[in-house]
Amino acid sequence: MKSLPSVSLYIRITDEKGRRRYERIRRRNPQMCGPRDVYCIHFYAKRRRKWLSVGADLNVANAARGEKEQELLLPSKDESAQAKPSPTAPKSLEDLRTAFIHDKKTTIKKDGTPLHPDTIRSFEVVTRGFLDTIKRTIPSEVTKQDLKDWMMKLRQGDPTRNRNAVCHRTVCNLYDSVAAFLMFAGVDHKKLLPQCERPTPVEETPQAYTMQEWSW
Repeated sequence: MKSLPSVSLYIRITDEKGRRRYERIRRRNPQMCGPRDVYCIHFYAKRRRKWLSVGADLNVANAARGEKEQELLLPSKDESAQAKPSPTAPKSLEDLRTAFIHDKKTTIKKDGTPLHPDTIRSFEVVTRGFLDTIKRTIPSEVTKQDLKDWMMKLRQGDPTRNRNAVCHRTVCNLYDSVAAFLMFAGVDHKKLLPQCERPTPVEETPQAYTMQEWSW
């Protein structure tokens, strides 16, 4: 907490020979200025002693003293710069994707083995496709609709890029990879999509082989 500044009011007396001396103003019966006298305020700024002439009117001098106290209570420009550092720009999704892939490449499982190269490759492909689809720059821009549009594009496929539509179970697997990336980027996918809209694998009813298939 910043201490209260010490600002005192003085009268600067000048005699007939031009010599000057300072007397602190008394609270009772304050000294009045003579023809050559003037009121001054005394204070310290940046650890240096300062004198400031404030005229020959006692009321104006007292007001100037109060204003100087308020001024010294405010933080300086240097202090403001230290107290409020300039905010850093948020990391981009591209930078976070690079960090995410690096994290996966350096992840060691409980049994002491690294993630399989195919797993890492899958993360690279899925996150690349996700960012290319949503076209967002920073994590805070990702929306619920971005996730829904991305999943719909997976289900519909993209003939222009030779990408076939995928089944529901594949959407679930790909969603898990994107959710892991979003969590790494500080985005909680559960807050974007309610549970009823998040893809969940369902058990498919098994189909019995026909006699012809058994005899193939």
